[in-house]
Amino acid sequence: MSTYSVKLVSNHKELSAFIGFPNTLYLHSQFWTPQLYSERKELLKANKHPIHKNIKMKLFLGFKGGILSGQIAFIENPTHYEHWRQKTAFFGFYESVNDQNMSNLLFETVENEARKLSYESITGPFNPTINYTCGVLVNCFDKPNTLNMPYNYDYYDQLIINNNYQKAKDLLSFEVTRDKLKVFDIDKIPQSTEIHYRSANKAELDHEVLNMVKIFNNAWSNNWNFIPITEEETMHQAKSLKKILNTELMI
Repeated sequence: MSTYSVKLVSNHKELSAFIGFPNTLYLHSQFWTPQLYSERKELLKANKHPIHKNIKMKLFLGFKGGILSGQIAFIENPTHYEHWRQKTAFFGFYESVNDQNMSNLLFETVENEARKLSYESITGPFNPTINYTCGVLVNCFDKPNTLNMPYNYDYYDQLIINNNYQKAKDLLSFEVTRDKLKVFDIDKIPQSTEIHYRSANKAELDHEVLNMVKIFNNAWSNNWNFIPITEEETMHQAKSLKKILNTELMI
């Protein structure tokens, strides 16, 4: 009979195992697209990414018979409480082999963390907030994951449900093929006295990005589980995209 255990990530070797486990888990999947190791490492290290100024995160590794077989993160987000006044903790970065016992122990671990801190509920997966990858794929397993959308095996949904979790929201992703895409020339769209539009100015990209943050936070403020993305987070992400960003597509 296999023995199961969970260990808190506490050193560089264990962090590398946490980052690398999905590569092993999805090794034979032709649809899963791995995230860059450097980006995932930066996101998970407290001294590397500005998101950690607003959240607290504990990472856990799960073992079956001494073999790494699962992982999960326990996440506290004070900004969420400030915005919604709900004592909610979060789980994220959840991965597991198809083993209910392994999954149960991972969820028991984050739930115990939540109880110790007097949280009233736990929601997820958020990796690590709603402004990043979140949710569980429940259909279309024969398509690769797209930007900021999750990919997982088809058994994940049932493993989570069997831990007494229930769906909170549907997260939808839409696919548009090139032949269905309507292309237009923005310069030919009539301007009006009330609405003006233009492409972003690459020479003042930092300023343009900060304006977009204000628009985003205002537009999404009443969305389910919304938390405002900070200017520092946005500038951090924009810095990594500058080399490939086409400002003509930023309206």
